[in-house]
Amino acid sequence: MACYQLSVISYQLSAFSFQLSAFSFQLSAFSFQLSVISLCATRTLLEVLSAKRECVANGQGQGLTADC
Repeated sequence: MACYQLSVISYQLSAFSFQLSAFSFQLSAFSFQLSVISLCATRTLLEVLSAKRECVANGQGQGLTADC
């Protein structure tokens, strides 16, 4: 009987380990998505700042006009 109980416990631990692995994978995927979002936001911000710098360099005020 003790052998059976140990087998059941071993099976439960294996199942729990599998669930933890799946959760870890989901966290990794979520982290990757956040990295992509951050990269896109950074790129967009750099593009906006670059456009503003061009406006200022071209003498179009502070880059806050409708055309700039």
